[in-house]
Amino acid sequence: MHKLKSLVKRVKPVWIFPIIITVCLGAATVGKLSGSSFGPYYDTFLTGSATPRLIAGSTQPIRSDEWLVVTQFTIAQEKAGYPLINHNLGSGKNMSLVTDAPYKEWSVIFKPQNLAFFAMPFENAFAFKWWFLLAALLLAIYFLTLRFLPDKYLTASLISIIGGFAPFIFWWYQSITVLSVAWGCFALVLAMRIVEMRSLSIFSAKKRSLLFTQILLSSLLTYTITAFLLLLYPAFQIPVLIVIGLIFTGWFLNAVFSTRKKSQARRALYKSLFMLAGSAIAAILIVTIFLLTRLDAVKALTQTSYPGSRVVASGNYSSVDLLRQAGFNQYRLQDLAAVSSLGKKYEHNPKASSINQSELSSYIVIPFILLPQIIFFIWARWRSKRKVNWLGSAIILCNIIFMAHIFIPNFSVTVIFKPLGLYLIPIPRLQIGVGLLGIMSLIYVIKRMRILPLKFTPYLYIYSGAIVLFYIAAAIIFSVKTSGFSGDIRVALIAAITLAAGLVLVATKHRYNTGLSLIVALSIGSVVFVQPLYSGLGVGYRDNTIVNKIAAISDKASVWAVADTVVLENYPWLANRKTISGVHPYPDLAFWSQVSSNKKTYNRYAHVLVSDSVQEELALIQPDVFIAKLSCTNHIGKTVTHVLTAHRMNLPCYQLTGETTVGSGTYFFYKKAKQA
Repeated sequence: MHKLKSLVKRVKPVWIFPIIITVCLGAATVGKLSGSSFGPYYDTFLTGSATPRLIAGSTQPIRSDEWLVVTQFTIAQEKAGYPLINHNLGSGKNMSLVTDAPYKEWSVIFKPQNLAFFAMPFENAFAFKWWFLLAALLLAIYFLTLRFLPDKYLTASLISIIGGFAPFIFWWYQSITVLSVAWGCFALVLAMRIVEMRSLSIFSAKKRSLLFTQILLSSLLTYTITAFLLLLYPAFQIPVLIVIGLIFTGWFLNAVFSTRKKSQARRALYKSLFMLAGSAIAAILIVTIFLLTRLDAVKALTQTSYPGSRVVASGNYSSVDLLRQAGFNQYRLQDLAAVSSLGKKYEHNPKASSINQSELSSYIVIPFILLPQIIFFIWARWRSKRKVNWLGSAIILCNIIFMAHIFIPNFSVTVIFKPLGLYLIPIPRLQIGVGLLGIMSLIYVIKRMRILPLKFTPYLYIYSGAIVLFYIAAAIIFSVKTSGFSGDIRVALIAAITLAAGLVLVATKHRYNTGLSLIVALSIGSVVFVQPLYSGLGVGYRDNTIVNKIAAISDKASVWAVADTVVLENYPWLANRKTISGVHPYPDLAFWSQVSSNKKTYNRYAHVLVSDSVQEELALIQPDVFIAKLSCTNHIGKTVTHVLTAHRMNLPCYQLTGETTVGSGTYFFYKKAKQA
């Protein structure tokens, strides 16, 4: 015990939060704990009841990207031995283009969340990957905060929790979301550290300590940029890049102008840019090699009819969008009835079938509410010292760009701003950049507040009062106009006042940690039931009756299809059998061209099902779902040897070989008749 206490005392304060995160990650990994809905999905949709493995919460049907796609891709890869090309799906799919799927190839080194699958039992590796995403995000925001607020370890910990436990993060929880922010923040930390041109302590005893430091940091930056780029999801990457790019530019300009009389220091700053450029170029070369070595798959992925190349209209802002700008309302997204009350149509997308929590989610702290305060800080600095604060100006510019995309029609396609790529970003996806900008704004406000001259504090009292009035008014207006969403006016007011009080306390010199604690409480309360806490992956993974039946009645030469039900679409794949159904990240043009001449229907990311009752060869029922006609004479019927369906079929070329009852449902297995 004495040795343990001695060891604890020797731990530097900066490492306390990272150690806590690491211990929690290790405990969750050992306990096989995750927030996956796959276990509850199997119980809910197939058996109709929860199992003892469900520790807390319940499945969220809207999170089907996880329980129906990402997790089932991961299981299918494990069953097939983690191949680069999984030949069980269609004519074969290159799994390196699916960020969350583990595979064996050199490029997986840039996807560290997947490396555990090659070193530990599957369910432990799955738990590790699940919480590695959140751990990476928390640590990235923590160390980024410390770059601006040195030695403020508690403050950095609280801000990282606000950024990590955000509704947007938890409703969109997957690598492309969480790691877009995490890698972006890590890249900014490394870039700032390289520019500072200081040796790391581990090299302090070496003669060329600075050289070794820069080589190590540049290598880490190359790795980080590569990992960021290989997420391959521009809708999240572009907003993050805009924020990180402008923040770094503002910080760098502050550094340049603060050393205007020190030519040697200034030259060192400019030299560091070459090192940053070198890291970026190296990362781009690695990504180029990655793309060129799977060019056919990349072309199939990028040249689809859906999602394809599209231009998103900017300035198409709706009252539904406005709800996400009041962060206190995010706690209501855990109430499905409340969300459904908003209406059947998503106003800026009339073709959408419904509103869902993912589309409505954002962060608790929105940067627009902090904008007047940041403008005030810049004005105060100019008035007292006649100096421009470039970092604050960069935050303002980023706010303007995002607000313009939200409010100004055709802004994103203008000649000046089209290079930013915002024309590719729907407003719901833009929230990842808005939320990151909110975190950076929070850091900046605390940093400037601590050095603000006392003579300016009366202005902040006025501003603080305005914040309180704004959120109380917002709670009342939203409760009146969207009563189903806002719910009990008393609860809405408590949430609004909590957030307002937190922001007011942040705008003080000595109570900002108290304010951050209030926002942390609201953030955690907004996400605590978004993900179920589940042990392992349940019988859906270990003893899946339907999957086991598929494996028992067919061999590796069989070709399966699933009829009518999306819930079972990937099951043949999970049994390590070839299937034409399931979730196809990119199309099999050669196969489907023999089924139909309508390329626009099958040339897409899609959930693919078959049916013996549809009239058309292919029927597109949603932008990402199509059903193919199964008959004895068409190309599908000549290819498919086995069919899994939730109803009895009446095709003479297929004979019933078995049926299985799971929960309240009966599922039928058909095999092509020998005489067919």
